[in-house]
Amino acid sequence: MSDAPIINAPRPPGQDQVVARAVCLGALVLRGYLEQLIQFLDNPATKHTHIHLAAKLNGWLKQHGFARFLTMKEGTMLAEHFGQWSAAHIDERPRQTEALGVLLWGLSVHANIPTYDTPFDLPDLEPLLGFPNDQLGQPDQLALHAFPRLDPKWLQEKIQLRPPAVVEGLRGSAESWLWRATVAEAERAGTPPPEGQTYASLVTIGANEAFAVGAIPKPQEGDFVLFGKRYAEFTDEQFATARLLADTRSTALHWLAGYATRWDELPLRG
Repeated sequence: MSDAPIINAPRPPGQDQVVARAVCLGALVLRGYLEQLIQFLDNPATKHTHIHLAAKLNGWLKQHGFARFLTMKEGTMLAEHFGQWSAAHIDERPRQTEALGVLLWGLSVHANIPTYDTPFDLPDLEPLLGFPNDQLGQPDQLALHAFPRLDPKWLQEKIQLRPPAVVEGLRGSAESWLWRATVAEAERAGTPPPEGQTYASLVTIGANEAFAVGAIPKPQEGDFVLFGKRYAEFTDEQFATARLLADTRSTALHWLAGYATRWDELPLRG
């Protein structure tokens, strides 16, 4: 048997890298909240306080080496002048929260990844950034005396990177849900199915195969099931939610498993 290395074998990130990436995603979520306050508050003194917090966050990310775990797009966003984020930037929060949730699952902070019709709740940002969630609406300087910081006790007592085999299992599930979303998107756009097939037949084959390997729950009438109904019956809003969750979770799980993703400029090894 050859001892030659396998080309393009997955290279899962280590625990420190996953923590650093989680810090970056948490920072983006927090900056979005601060941007909203900076843009919509009328009191100049209060606005200055929030700008100061955002500036401290940026400086801390650079000082402690976390900034290198930002994608190019994310780095550009954080470098923008405070109070100048577009609505599109602020609207990235659901994706950032979802990706952060997956990484915190990978670090054993969350016990499970929710079903693909249920987004992650906003996680507690205090151990990750020293910013309690109850301060997001109206930050108080006294409550934020330690901000920003990464809690060493939390790292020691709560964090444990899940084994690659566990990550790989859920990556397969995410891929199945993303495949179903992609098929639904094509059908909704009026794209013809492959010659000699129908979308219904494609979905039935895919659903049965995914169910056989434990990637999805039991299909209903040959289709994936979320929101208590067949995927083909989703409203536009339900489809948008399922599509976003599948896409974001698939990216995060691919990265956790060591595969190339849209985060591919991030270092997988320190």
